[in-house]
Amino acid sequence: FSPVGLRLALIYDDGNVLYTNTDYSISGFDTNTTGTKVVSVSYENYECTFTINVIEAEVTGITIEQLPQKLTYLRFEELDTTGLTLRVHWSNGSETTITDGYSVSGHDCATPGTQMITVEYESGHSASFEIVVQEPVLSEIYVVFYPKTEYFVGEPLSTDGLEVTLLYNDGGMSSITSGFDVTGFDSSVPG
Repeated sequence: FSPVGLRLALIYDDGNVLYTNTDYSISGFDTNTTGTKVVSVSYENYECTFTINVIEAEVTGITIEQLPQKLTYLRFEELDTTGLTLRVHWSNGSETTITDGYSVSGHDCATPGTQMITVEYESGHSASFEIVVQEPVLSEIYVVFYPKTEYFVGEPLSTDGLEVTLLYNDGGMSSITSGFDVTGFDSSVPG
């Protein structure tokens, strides 16, 4: 409670009125709980009261104070908000810092590229930051199915039914049956 602007009207027996904004004391002001409060103002041997209403402060906005430690992800990795710190702005002019109690959206772990992550806190207040889900890098291939393993001298290689599995650095894998090159085949001599 700020008494700035509070003026007392001192009314004397002769009808004169004198206004003052000094030399008084205030009691009964309590902001620890919400509700109607009676405030007493004392001046010399006189006292008067008035009521105030103490209300809960509301969130007026949030900002990102500290980004999460991890901003780059492999495909299929779950979002990790460790280190994310938000500054909450309140209607009473105060600010607080929080590290939990918010929700996040916008993370698609299966789609490589830059993604906008939205952090939401109480009553729809939000802030955003970017992460990058990296394109997977081919790390290994292996043949899953060999359809034909014996050839006559001079017979051309047949890749019909050949299946190759591709392994990626993010743990992903896929199988292909075409679109690959085969090297090292030579049927000109037996062996």
